[in-house]
Amino acid sequence: TEAQSMDWKPIDTAPRETRVMLFFPWKGSIAIGCHRANLYQSVPDWTSDDGESLTLQLDPPSRWMPLPAPPTDSN
Repeated sequence: TEAQSMDWKPIDTAPRETRVMLFFPWKGSIAIGCHRANLYQSVPDWTSDDGESLTLQLDPPSRWMPLPAPPTDSN
């Protein structure tokens, strides 16, 4: 069902090169990112839309979920 698809999933099941919502347990924060090469490292990691790394050594993301669908109307 749709509700099940919005549950947090283990980070090792996250798709690559796809924007998803990420949970960072150490800070208790949420961000949107994509697993790809970033501007500052030669190896892929979780990066924001502007290419900055979201993965800190002390706080890698532990869970992910798909982004919700965008609104369909102009309101």
